[in-house]
Amino acid sequence: MQTVGIKEAQARLPELMDSAASGKDVLITRDDKPVARLTGSMDRPSLSAIRPVSVGAILRPSTSDDDLLEEMTTDFTDKRIAAAVLWAWTCWT
Repeated sequence: MQTVGIKEAQARLPELMDSAASGKDVLITRDDKPVARLTGSMDRPSLSAIRPVSVGAILRPSTSDDDLLEEMTTDFTDKRIAAAVLWAWTCWT
C-alpha cells in the first residue's frame, strides 16, 4: 500500500486515483496519521438483481406448486381456532 501526505495527495490526485483503480490502495496521512484510504471501486450486483429467499425455501426446497401464503394463513387460522377452543375450555371448566 502506498502512503502519501495530504498535500502530496492533493497535488497528485489523478495519478493516485489511477493507482487505486488498478488495485493498489493508497493511504493518505495528515501529520503521519492515517485519515483516508483510496481503493478501487468494486463491481457489486444491483439490489434489484438480488432475489429474496424465504426461510422456508432454505429449510425446505419449494416446488412450483407451493403456495407459501396459503400455508401460512392456514397455519395461522388453525392456531387461532385452537386458541379459541382452549380459551372456551378454560372458561367452562
